[in-house]
Amino acid sequence: MFGKLLGKKSELIGQIMINAGMVNHHELRHALKIKRKEGGYIGATLIKLGYISKPDLTSALQEQLSHSIVPVSSKDLDTPQATEFYRLQTNVKFALFSDEPVKALMFTSSVPREGKSMTAAYFALVMANVMEKRTLIVDADLRHPSLDAHFGLNFPFGLCDVLVGSKTLEECIQNTEIRNLKILSCGTKPPNPAALLASKKMKSLVSQLKEKFDLILFDSSPIFPVADASILSANVDAAILVIQAGATRRKFVQRALDVLKDSNIKVLGSVLNRVEEQEMPGYSYHGGYR
Repeated sequence: MFGKLLGKKSELIGQIMINAGMVNHHELRHALKIKRKEGGYIGATLIKLGYISKPDLTSALQEQLSHSIVPVSSKDLDTPQATEFYRLQTNVKFALFSDEPVKALMFTSSVPREGKSMTAAYFALVMANVMEKRTLIVDADLRHPSLDAHFGLNFPFGLCDVLVGSKTLEECIQNTEIRNLKILSCGTKPPNPAALLASKKMKSLVSQLKEKFDLILFDSSPIFPVADASILSANVDAAILVIQAGATRRKFVQRALDVLKDSNIKVLGSVLNRVEEQEMPGYSYHGGYR
């Protein structure tokens, strides 16, 4: 009966909040009635009514996102989505493995929800397979980590635990089912992400990883609204900016590029994400996909 009151997305996020003890059934029903009258989103309505806080909503949205992620696997190497990353690999491989190689590459976006984590995951998949290089992907989005979900893993320790000294690097690096690809998850979420990324231990860790791997890919936070990505950029060799087609405003992209330029980091290029095939010129080879 309760499920009938909710749309598909609201049902999931509402159930997440109930399971976590953030709201009860009565409060959620009340919020849904208000939402129907006034419009907007259920999360904003719950905050307006004082039933949940903004951190509660953020936590629930992260949980909802993890439910919607289909883990990346070696089977994806032959999918239409992977085809675009073969092209990306071809475009950047000369920069990655030149006389002055890029060994530490950061994926970022101007604002949240542009698909940077999935982009980094697919790129790691293709690079590890095609180039046959020892590849490590690191979840450096310490506020909203998601790489574990993207690879179908659930490991409690990772980058943050190494940086605070509670675990060794060897204890935290995980194998994936993809040949040549390992992952260093975020681990225990810290209260001070920016301070950890700016620490001497982080700089030392990146140097250590460069000795162990041919290529290290960092999934960083978006450039806005926090400074984590620009802080991390001081420890990497180059960056790729992910842009969501038809959604990201031009001024945010330009500001993001300005931030990266001010950080003196090489920008290898950008990835235009979530482009509908019918919007592209030429003829159709694959069926429609995003």
